Amino acid sequence: MKSYIDQIRETKSGSVLNKLMLITSLEILLLMIFKASIHSFIYVFLLFNLYKFYLILFKNNRLTSPVFFASVVFIFWMSIGNFLNVLLTKYTDKEHYYEITLLISISYLMLLVGLAAGKKIKFPKIKRSYFYLDYKSGALILYIIILFSMASSVVYNYPIIKALIEGNYFGSRITMIFGRGYLNVLGSFHTYTLPFLFMIKFHKGLKVNWFDILLIFLSFFLVIIPLHRGPVLTLFLTYLFIFNDFKRPIPVKKLVKYGSVSVLLFGSIIPAVRGINRDFIEILRNEIGIHTWNLSHYIGMTEETGYFGLKPLTMALAILLPGHQVGFEIWIKDISPINVHVGGASMSLIGEGFMEYGLIGVMVNFFVLGLILAVLFNHRSYSYGFYFLFLYFLNRTESIIQFGFGKVLLTVIIVFVFINLINNFKPSTDTSVTN
Repeated sequence: MKSYIDQIRETKSGSVLNKLMLITSLEILLLMIFKASIHSFIYVFLLFNLYKFYLILFKNNRLTSPVFFASVVFIFWMSIGNFLNVLLTKYTDKEHYYEITLLISISYLMLLVGLAAGKKIKFPKIKRSYFYLDYKSGALILYIIILFSMASSVVYNYPIIKALIEGNYFGSRITMIFGRGYLNVLGSFHTYTLPFLFMIKFHKGLKVNWFDILLIFLSFFLVIIPLHRGPVLTLFLTYLFIFNDFKRPIPVKKLVKYGSVSVLLFGSIIPAVRGINRDFIEILRNEIGIHTWNLSHYIGMTEETGYFGLKPLTMALAILLPGHQVGFEIWIKDISPINVHVGGASMSLIGEGFMEYGLIGVMVNFFVLGLILAVLFNHRSYSYGFYFLFLYFLNRTESIIQFGFGKVLLTVIIVFVFINLINNFKPSTDTSVTN
């Protein structure tokens, strides 16, 4: 099984990866040397990150390359976000600015180190006892799962629809999951089962019929109902990645340009529907800079409370238990100095790692992220299931960097189990895997 990215040999991603590691190491060294005058060097660090963008966009511009996608996401949300905080909100007066800037640079370096280490890991093909069904039988199972999941999503989203009509959206947004986490899980199955089906159809050259198109519209409609930006973006990127790898490559430069505009539009339209009024400066800070802005609070808070260990991850899984279970981002706002009126506090993977075990936690988190991405990329062509798992995890990298592993841990586990159970599309001889 091959995609167009296997055919590209003009640029060796390893050379770009090495350059990025060298530049980031130099950046960290300068940060440590000029610690006392860090505020004067903010524009120098911006130039470092702009040059990283140049390397990524013009030297390794493959949409589903882990180096490309993870770097674009990280630099945009973390590095550029930190710079915007300085320009837009007088962040230079904020406590822990040096620690935050250093954490950002170290995090990116560990992400690159993880990507480099993962490239060297190769597992032998393991024979698994999959249920190898013919396409029609396998597709029938997928359609049944999709329709059942959509029915569960309707039941789960009913309180939100009612709350929007009654004008009590935010109260329901937090409390609707109490004791109903299983419905949320069942209702999400269509967001990866349907894209998985489309991936098979694209690869086999099968026609997409009117029923498939109808299911896509229903799938997006059900995801849009809660007015959460993340799931909508995740579903869109899933289809985009599949189309890019199995149908036709999409120019990355256009994606970056229109993607930046989309972030601002999502940051404007959805809050407006919720009844929140923001000016342009507030949109920039809340949509791009908020993930680094809150780090100062978390650093200060752990000085008093100590570290929380693996609590962010265990609480992410506890949502499936009966009773009033909430995520770590909801729980932490009640004991943090952050003034959060709606939803939960924005964590980021840096914040999550620091609250777990300090600097060590941050370094481990980003190394593990890079390692997983590289290993999945190396083995993506082993089967349809492996390829989909790689694309899905690469997609969720955007959420992981912004909100931490806890935000996506449950869904990633579910998708992993799903592709191991439903990976029943045995490639024919002419589409067998070659490394």
